[in-house]
Amino acid sequence: MDLTFGEQVKILLKRRKMTIKDLADMITEATGRKMSRQNLTQQLGRDNFQEQDMRMIAGILGCSMQVVLVSGEAAAAEPPVFEERYESRGLAQAAAASVKPAPQPVRRRPRQPILGDVDPKTGEEYKSNTVRTHPVLRGYVQVYDSSEHKWIDLVEEEFLKFQEEKHAMMGKEYEPPVYID
Repeated sequence: MDLTFGEQVKILLKRRKMTIKDLADMITEATGRKMSRQNLTQQLGRDNFQEQDMRMIAGILGCSMQVVLVSGEAAAAEPPVFEERYESRGLAQAAAASVKPAPQPVRRRPRQPILGDVDPKTGEEYKSNTVRTHPVLRGYVQVYDSSEHKWIDLVEEEFLKFQEEKHAMMGKEYEPPVYID
């Protein structure tokens, strides 16, 4: 049985001896937007969150979040994985200042085979936010798409405009692309 995001948040709060009000206060502090206990309780009950809000809450709780799409056949064969990590990045620092979580075991998926280009610095496949200048076309960049395992050609000007819009939309959650060359 898969746990919803709201159920996972409630479990994390219970493990860390935190209340929904504590989390609501931390959200208010981290975002500057007022979040009441009642509103957060309703959202957790309805499991009504946008992805950017889920990522923000995961960051506040000191966890990473990943979205996994699994086809029908693979979903039945693979047990769900609830992975909890403790990171000290951005919003997670606010959470760590007020609550010290007890270490929990981390269940990890087996390492996936590398299907695309390998970053010589890490020895792993490039991430989707990796960008390089196009080796042939002037005014173009190549952005690595790890889901397709290949480089995608884009007009540099359009790519930069998209990154500006993405930054404006995501605010503090925005992760800039990694430029290589």
